[in-house]
Order: sequence, then C-alpha cells, then structure tokens
Amino acid sequence: MKLGSEQILGWREALHEYRYPVQFGAFSGKARIEQGWFNFNLAKGDRSETMGFEGRFRRHAGSRIEVWHEVIFWKMASQRGRADVQTNRAIDALAKQGIAAGELWRCCNDFVSAGSKDAFRLFQNLLFNSASIAISFTFPAFLCPERFPMVDSRVARCLAAEASAIGFPETRDVGKTLRRYREKASPGVLTLHDWAFVEAWVRWCREVARHLSDNNGSTWRARDVEMAVFRAWGDEEERRGWPENRPRYTLQCQ
Repeated sequence: MKLGSEQILGWREALHEYRYPVQFGAFSGKARIEQGWFNFNLAKGDRSETMGFEGRFRRHAGSRIEVWHEVIFWKMASQRGRADVQTNRAIDALAKQGIAAGELWRCCNDFVSAGSKDAFRLFQNLLFNSASIAISFTFPAFLCPERFPMVDSRVARCLAAEASAIGFPETRDVGKTLRRYREKASPGVLTLHDWAFVEAWVRWCREVARHLSDNNGSTWRARDVEMAVFRAWGDEEERRGWPENRPRYTLQCQ
C-alpha cells in the first residue's frame, strides 16, 4: 500500500471533520438510572470528545453497567427514537438475566484477545438477543480502538461503493456482503453471516492505520480509519440528493 501526500491529506481531513454529537440528557429512561450517568453531552462529537467518551467507558466498564447503557445509546443516537428503544430494551434484558458489568467486560476482553467468530458470538449473545452485530461490535472498538474499528451498514455501503478505489480486498466471501450492499436497496443489517467481511475490514483498518502512522508523523488507530470512512460517506442530510452508491467525500489507498 502506497499513500501519496494528497491521499494522506484526504485521510487527515476526513478524520479532522468527523462529527457525532450526542445529547445523553435526552434519554427517556434517565429516571431508571442512578445519578451520575447520562448527565453530559458530546456537543461537537469530534474525535477528541469521542475519544474522551471511549476512555470513560474503559474506566468504568468493569464495574458499572450504566456505562454499557450509555454506549448503546451513543451508538444508536443517529437513529432517532431507536436509541431510546434499544437502550431501554438492553437495560431490561441485562437486568432480567442478572448480567453484571464485570461479566460483559471479561467476555469482551476474551474476544479482543482471541478475535474469533466464536468468541464474538459468546459476547454478542451475552449482551444482546439480536442478529445484528453493529451495536455489539462497538464495545471491542471502545475497549481496544488501536486494533478494532466499529462496523455497521454505513461502513458497508461505503466499502461496497469504493472497494477498488481504497484498496479494500474483495475475496469471494467478502464479495457476498459487498454485492448485497451494491445491489439491494434494503440490504439489511450485518450479521455473523458477514464475518468474512468483518474480518477483512478489521485487518484493512489496521493496515491503513499503520501506513498512515508511518507516513503522517502521528499515530492512527484502527478506529480512526473507521471514523474517517464514516465521515467520508456523509450523514443523512449531506447525502440528500446525492447518488446512493457514492460517498460524499473521496478517500484513496492506492
């Protein structure tokens, strides 16, 4: 992988422009939570603020279930009312099963160490009764952002459109996921059936981060690469009137 100065600049600008503001105080279930949680906002939601939130998770995740609830709300915040629905559902399910923060923390760490499909399945089943992996995969990315990016449908759409331009590897199994996002108007969510794509995405983010760190004079994490890709695709308002299969901003890795 070779990155020219203009390509590096494009990645830097995309990361610099990353924004994901979240109003935690808007959570409808605050009354169910002890004081001290859901009591702040990410006003800008830029990289610096988001890294601070990642750090908050790591400080408390081994002992406080509430910070797991906060991350679920954060992840779903762009989905309008679904953030309330998913967070309240998770609070109820975890309480009903008697699952404590320490158990989630250990299981998530097991996946980060092993990186296997089976280890992730164990963590996902502990956390969520859902086929979608997007929320569950947020936690390894928060736990170890140096090695793990998040992954969701927005990322899949961008890669489906730009795989060749950004040098994303497309094997037969990875191509099954990419073709679904290219060819179907409603491709559905990412599940464990898309694991080949997920593994390729994780490896690719690590590789790009390594090259950007070598060429940029600053340290890039796998999560930073994902943030830049997330930004490049554009948010809902930016994409209004934009071609469905094209990113809003161009990134290159050739």
